[in-house]
Amino acid sequence: MAGPASSEREVILEILFRSGGCLSSHHFIGGNHEASNYLCELHYGGWSLPNIYFLWFAGVVKFGNIHIGGLSRIYNARNYCLGHHERPSYNDNTIRSVYHVWEYDVHKLMHLEEPIDIFLSHDWPLSSTNYGNWQQLAHYQKTIQR
Repeated sequence: MAGPASSEREVILEILFRSGGCLSSHHFIGGNHEASNYLCELHYGGWSLPNIYFLWFAGVVKFGNIHIGGLSRIYNARNYCLGHHERPSYNDNTIRSVYHVWEYDVHKLMHLEEPIDIFLSHDWPLSSTNYGNWQQLAHYQKTIQR
C-alpha cells in the first residue's frame, strides 16, 4: 500500500506544524518509508513534533503501568550484524542499510528487566501468513515466499 501522494503529505505536515502537532500523544517507529536522515538526528529518540514521539531504533516508554516498546527498521540478513555504521551523506549502499534492523538494537530490548506489554515493529511477524487469506496476500505481495 502506497502512502499519500506528495501533495497530500505536504498538506498533512502543514496541518501538523500549524496546529502544534496532534491533540493526543502518539508514539511511532521508523521503517523503510520514513525519512531516515531526519530520524537519525533524533539519535536517542524524542519528540519529532509536539505530541509525536519517536521511540528510536529500539526504545521503550512507560504509559501508566503499560510498557510500550518498539523496534524500528526492517530486517535484512546481510546488514543485521554490522551495527551502526551509516553517516550522512549516504551513498548507494548506506541509503538502504540505514533502515535495516541491527542485532545490537534487538539485544538491547532483550535485556530489559520488565516485560513489554505492547510491541511495535515495522516487520510482519513470521507466522502472519498463517492467518487470513495468504494466497491473496502472496498474489499482491510478491516478496512473500510460498
